[in-house]
Amino acid sequence: MVRQIIFLGLALLFSLPLYAGKIDVYSDRPVVAVDESFTLTFESSEKIQGEPDFTPLERHFSILSTSQSNSTSIINGKIDQKHAWVLTLMPTAVGKVVVPPINFGSDRTTPLTIEVKDQVAIATPSQEKDETIFIEVELDRTQAYVQQQVIYTFRLFRAINISGGSVTPPKLTADVALFEQIGDDREYEKRVDGRRYLVLERRYALFAQQPGVLTIAPLQFEAQIPDGSQYGLLLFNQTTKVKRLRSQPLSLDVLPRPANYRGTRWLPASSLTLEERWPSATGGDKPILHVGEPVTRVITMQAEGLLAAQLPELVIAYPDGVKSYPDQPRLTDHTGEKGFLGERIEKMAIIPTQAGRLLLPSLQITWWDVANGQERVTTLPAQEFMVVAGSPAAAAAPTTPTDQQAGGSRLPPFAGNSGENVSLSRADGLLADHPGWQWLALLLAFGWLLHISYLLWLRRQKKQQRQPLNLRQQRKNQRHLAKAVKEACSQNSARSCQQALLAWGAAQWPELPPLSLGDMAAGVHPELANELEILNRALYSAAGTPWQNGQQLWRAMRLITEEQPESATVVSPLAPLYPTA
Repeated sequence: MVRQIIFLGLALLFSLPLYAGKIDVYSDRPVVAVDESFTLTFESSEKIQGEPDFTPLERHFSILSTSQSNSTSIINGKIDQKHAWVLTLMPTAVGKVVVPPINFGSDRTTPLTIEVKDQVAIATPSQEKDETIFIEVELDRTQAYVQQQVIYTFRLFRAINISGGSVTPPKLTADVALFEQIGDDREYEKRVDGRRYLVLERRYALFAQQPGVLTIAPLQFEAQIPDGSQYGLLLFNQTTKVKRLRSQPLSLDVLPRPANYRGTRWLPASSLTLEERWPSATGGDKPILHVGEPVTRVITMQAEGLLAAQLPELVIAYPDGVKSYPDQPRLTDHTGEKGFLGERIEKMAIIPTQAGRLLLPSLQITWWDVANGQERVTTLPAQEFMVVAGSPAAAAAPTTPTDQQAGGSRLPPFAGNSGENVSLSRADGLLADHPGWQWLALLLAFGWLLHISYLLWLRRQKKQQRQPLNLRQQRKNQRHLAKAVKEACSQNSARSCQQALLAWGAAQWPELPPLSLGDMAAGVHPELANELEILNRALYSAAGTPWQNGQQLWRAMRLITEEQPESATVVSPLAPLYPTA
């Protein structure tokens, strides 16, 4: 019996999966040149059982250095540990070189592919032909369309120590070209004519604004380098001199916008995408719309090779039966190996005003494909909804038709067996034989109404006992916030007026405060709603037109902010914030 238990335990032990830590491997650059160093990192958030064996790397790479680091961070009480092995490698083969799986004891990494290119030609070191330090610059293309992204790369090669290095990029005015740095600097090693250099690489995105030949002035680098002399015998007494280097000027042939381009906004990009999201949607891509209920729509536009500021405003012609209130767009510039990826996110509140079929039109953006030299159109498809009348709670409430609604005919019996139908018929017959039951029902209903009326009277009495102080405080807060709105209107300050109005709206609707001016416009009288829409358009207009409707907005506000006696009952002249009927 004991032997059987031991065998069973061993079988269970070997049937369990072995512990395996997840080890991520990544390179600082996906493309390198032969005899050019790069950094390879192995990282894990779990404890690795065993030391790594990097011998397989020596087949295609020279291992210049290795280091190991451990870090621990505590965020919201959660401990996060990182274990990393950082290697500096230099490829010895050209082509698609595979970093083989590396064993860390019983754990094993996944392979990684690195593209290794041939040695590129190096520009003349400098005017002085100093082989210890020199710079080079290059463009990724010599011809581009106006406002198309061109990557300008600067590299500093040095075989000596320097201090106080600074780079002065070419001076280009905004009307000639935009010049934006892409990401952070890169550092790696490179062999040139058998000599090893430490390379600093910096990339810029150039956007020419005018067609024609653009001459890019030389870039300047300045640093202090050893001059070969020293005071005394100590190395730290070595003197330095200022070294100034200038790159060669470059030329770019800038093409005009094609004559056959039909778009309203010139967008030269490598790719352009549109994506739509409905944050409130659950279990599907589209939400259920209800009359008077706001729903948020988010549209994201991304363009590779453009800045976010170059992306156009989304102009959407919404049909009758729906109101839209856009928020301020969010513009973000992402950087990567291909330069900039501009992103524009527009969020808007949509409020249906009538039930039935609602068709949101499609959205089309025309752009120019710089890779293939042709016009393209990216389309966000049209969306069809069935708008439900009333709030979601009212729409979900079951309704029971009466005899009159059914045209005077009796409702069909409940689904069931024949016995249930017979019992219902018998009950109808018993009630018909005793006509006094109608009076009993009326008496019970009258008593129920008296009971409900008494409970409502008690509730009103209790509320009136604690209401005076709350009402006075509410009146005081609303007057104070209304004065802030008045002050902002007198100065025609659109941003201050928006903030004051939202604060006033939060006091007016404490249970459901408006999140935007569009929300507020849905619950006020038409004159004020019109002024709120004018203010909203001025805030988010791309034209930047100043807002001058302060007096008109305050005149509309005064209809609901006139002073009332302290003893007066506070009755809101506003409609519900989100009407359901």
